[in-house]
Amino acid sequence: MVTITDYKRCISQEGKEFFAVSLQGEVTVTQSENGNSYLTANKALIPTSFNEKVCQTLIGKTLSGSIQKVPCESFEFTKETGETVTLNHRYQYSPKEESAVKQNFPSMEVHQQQYQQIPFMPAFTGQVAAVA
Repeated sequence: MVTITDYKRCISQEGKEFFAVSLQGEVTVTQSENGNSYLTANKALIPTSFNEKVCQTLIGKTLSGSIQKVPCESFEFTKETGETVTLNHRYQYSPKEESAVKQNFPSMEVHQQQYQQIPFMPAFTGQVAAVA
């Protein structure tokens, strides 16, 4: 199950405005590099065909599915601490609940072409940036 937690105004490759909603997956316990446990939840953005008013009403709604870690071409990402890291994965919404069965996703090249001009691409790593 995922929850819609926010929405963002975005600009398409063609320069058209659209809105994407922020999805948050189930809370999980993870261990930090120094061995301490902490709670986290994977996040992803998904484009919509809705206007801003509809997106506002969606906050708090839940959808079946999960946020899954998927491989992608390496990219650099700057954390809130200012540290820059290189990642080779992102998080993507899947309408199917996460299970031992892996879902086949479209090729990364097609997906990257679709989203390469969207300024929130790093948001798929769990960070969300607003578009002015």
